[in-house]
Order: sequence, then C-alpha cells, then structure tokens
Amino acid sequence: MTPTVICAGRLYADLIFTGLPHFPTLGTEIFADALGIHPGGGACITAAHLAANGCNPMLLSTLPAPPYAEAILPTIQAFGIDTTLCKPTKKNTDPQITVAIIHDGDRAFLTRRVGPATPTPSLAMMTTAKATHLHIAELATLVEQPNLLKRARRAGMTVSLDCSWNEAQFDLGIAALIKSVDIFFPNRLELDALLNAGLTLPLAPVTVVKDGEKGATTYNSKGQWTAPAARVKVADTTGAGDAFDAGYLAAWLEGKSPKACLQAGHKSGAIAVKKSGGFGALAPYKKPAGQSR
Repeated sequence: MTPTVICAGRLYADLIFTGLPHFPTLGTEIFADALGIHPGGGACITAAHLAANGCNPMLLSTLPAPPYAEAILPTIQAFGIDTTLCKPTKKNTDPQITVAIIHDGDRAFLTRRVGPATPTPSLAMMTTAKATHLHIAELATLVEQPNLLKRARRAGMTVSLDCSWNEAQFDLGIAALIKSVDIFFPNRLELDALLNAGLTLPLAPVTVVKDGEKGATTYNSKGQWTAPAARVKVADTTGAGDAFDAGYLAAWLEGKSPKACLQAGHKSGAIAVKKSGGFGALAPYKKPAGQSR
C-alpha cells in the first residue's frame, strides 16, 4: 500500500542566484550568471522527493502572498504534491521569500518569514487525509503549532521532525517536543547546538544526524549505524537535507533496516544537489500505472 505523508512547514518562494564570482561584501555589488525562482521550504522539498520515492505527499503550508504563490504552485503540483491542505495567506501580507546566494558549493540565505507556517488543521482534516505519517519540516513550526503533533497522534500517525537551523530555539524547553516524535533529523551543527544547550542523545526514539559529505548516522535504543554519502558533483546544496529526509522516511515506512534507510536518504540527497533548487534533478512526477493519488 502506498503511504500518504503530510509534510507540514513553511512554504517560500526561493530566489536563487548562482554563478557568482564570490560572496557579496558590504558596500560592493556583484552580478550573478543566473537566477531561478523555485518552491522552497523543507516541507515542500521533502514532499517532492517523497513523491519520487513512491509516496503520496500532501503539503500543509500557508501559501506565500501573490504573485509568488501563483509562480510556484504549478511547479509544486507538477512534482506530484497534493496542495489541498494549503491555504492562502492573509491579504496585505508581505511575501514570504528566501534569497539564496550560491557560490563554490556553499550558500547563504536571507529570508522574510511572515505569519503562521501552516493553517491550523482540525482533527477531522487530519483524519480525512488518511495519512499514515506526518513530517514536520522545522522545529520552529512544531514550537509554533504543537497541536500538529497531538492531532497526528489522535489520527494514528507516526511523526518525524527536521530541526532546521534557528539559534533562538535551542534551549531545554524544546526537549520534550523532540522526544515526542518518532524520528528527529538534525544536521551536525544543529546537533552540536542542541547538546551544548543541555540536551542528550538519544534526542528522540530514532535520531538521524546528517553530516554533509561525511555521511549520516542513525541512533536508537539498539545502537548506531553510519553510512557514507554518495559522491556526486554538487551544483547547489539547497534542500539536500530535506531530500535526505524523504529517502530515509520512504524506506523507514517500508520497514527497512537503519542502514538501508540511510542509504536511501543519501540517494535522494544526491539528486537534490545536482541542480539548482531543492527539487534538484528530479523529473516532474508521473503517476505509476494503476496508482491513484
């Protein structure tokens, strides 16, 4: 049975500048070779890669203000993502945009975060979706809407959580939230910040630490497993961690071993970095024969 996964989190219009001679410095101007406008935010990127891994993804996000929602929705839907749970932002709201500057395999972001990350879902909405899993793409979204977790549990769903860098949230107050999910996906820098704040491993029943080209490690009550990252030519690392989440989750939902889940995560992460934008080298979604969505 094909699993349905709700991906909850902020949705951005990403303005991605590539082909820079160097990163900008104060008081100077540089010029990029290319600019792309892409759907952004961990929930959307994970959803696209879940579709590529054979899952049915549903996006739960507040849409960015016009004209940016109209600019990115066709791309989101073309990659197999159900947007029926999404809602428009309030009128006269600033657009929610991320400017991403990519140079020499590294990146910097400038983001305008506006309003609620997601619509407030009712238990009926969560139940009607017939999803088996909820993926929350940022710890900040769970802090903002802890009822997401409560309603998912009442609807019988398992839950995963990505950390997503936010220095203001690294305190002991979030320990209980992290422990309440089934899988937690921090990267190495985020894990170090959480440990420095006083949290201890294992942070959740399953904690998966992403460490870029060094690979990733799964921790659970039975031990730990590490798998190296795939070796690929990197065009843009935007969304690599979110794509990794998708590959790992698709394998985990099938009941595969920790090592196999890590390998599936790396495979999806490698696809994300081959081209600019979080969807990376994914092809637009094509429904398999006989599968309904």
